[in-house]
Formats: sequence, C-alpha cells, structure tokens
Amino acid sequence: MKRAPGRDTRPAYSEERRTWYGYGTLTRAKKSPWRRFLHDTSTVFADISIFGLPALLLALFFPDASPYGVGATALVLWVTMTAVAAVIRGGWIIPLGTDVRGWVSISLWLVVLRILYYNLVITVVVFAAPALARAVGIPALSLLLAVLAGSLATYAFPHLGERVYVRFDSSNPHHDEWLSDV
Repeated sequence: MKRAPGRDTRPAYSEERRTWYGYGTLTRAKKSPWRRFLHDTSTVFADISIFGLPALLLALFFPDASPYGVGATALVLWVTMTAVAAVIRGGWIIPLGTDVRGWVSISLWLVVLRILYYNLVITVVVFAAPALARAVGIPALSLLLAVLAGSLATYAFPHLGERVYVRFDSSNPHHDEWLSDV
C-alpha cells in the first residue's frame, strides 16, 4: 500500500468500514463494493456539506428561481463533488497529481484548507456558471459547467491536501500504521 502525507488511505485499500452497532460499540465490518460506496458517500457528503456550508447557504438564499440558476447549479455541483470524492475515498479512482488512492485526512490545517477551498469553489462555480451560460445564450450549460468544475476541483483536492499537509503539518506526521508499505 502506498502512503502519502495528509491522506487517509485506509478506506481506499480495504473492504472494511467502521460500523456502529449501538450501545457505544464501534467495530469494523467487511462490506460489499456497493455498501462501501454508500458508506464513503455519506462520509464525504458530511465533509463537503459541513465545511462548505457558508457557500451552500449563500446559494440557497440567493433569489434566483430559474431551473438553471444559482440554486440548481449549487445542487448539481454539490452532488458532483460528493460523488467524485466518494469514488476517490473508496479507491476506485486515483486523484489528480498523485499515485496514491484515498481522500484527505483530518488535521487542523486540512480543516482550514477544506473551509477555504470548498467555499471558494462552491461560490465561484455557482455564480460564474449561470452567468457564463446566460452570456452564451444556453442556460442549461450552467449545469454542465457545474459537473465539469466540480469534478475537476474534487479530483485535484487530495493533491492540494498533500501539499498543504507537508507545508504546514510536518511537525505532526500522519501515521497510517494499519498496513505496511507494499
């Protein structure tokens, strides 16, 4: 298994996921590919939703009710970012700029990065895509732009996370001790 600083590689190289059986009991359980994907989707959905909440709320309360406006673009972008992050976390695709599978781990600087990055991407895409689509006269283009921009931004995020982690969190190395290097 390959490792990278600032990356959570365990879910990408394992068929097991953490499971809670109630009464405070946490364990790991082997899951089918579909169930792993659902688990990874719920994990990254929370990641993107919580840290991108300010920009998502801005888009939600923006007064644009058109089917290709800010709200629709935000929804498409949000779903796209979640889906791409889930397949990266599960190890089905390798992120841009790295040869290591897995999503970004949690540390102080990576939380700061998430807040800045998610809110910047969401804000820029949800306001620029509909404006650009209206400018060229194809309103539905805003949704396609949201899919493309969301995919690319999410696909590149793990590499950016590695760089930020190495730059700012090098005093607190990420230990991924569950598997040895292969």
